[in-house]
Amino acid sequence: MNYTYLLIIFLGLCQKANCQFRTDTTYYTSGGIQFISNYKNGVINGSFKSYNENGILESISNYVNGKLNGAQKKFYENGALESIYNCVNEKPGKKM
Repeated sequence: MNYTYLLIIFLGLCQKANCQFRTDTTYYTSGGIQFISNYKNGVINGSFKSYNENGILESISNYVNGKLNGAQKKFYENGALESIYNCVNEKPGKKM
């Protein structure tokens, strides 16, 4: 299946529904990335990544319509996976 074609269809449908997507990047004063977050119609939606001042990924979270949903991953400073929790509508679930 042609993914470019599917993306064009999705974007076309979203334009008809007047959707607005954006990705925001927040930086430390040193210039390194602190957060990368995605928004749909002004509400956090999709992945949210946080980094420490050394540029190492600290956590990955997923949001659906402004609420934590899905696997929330935390990482040690050396980059190794520390833990995974599953959230449903911002309620932490079991450690995976």
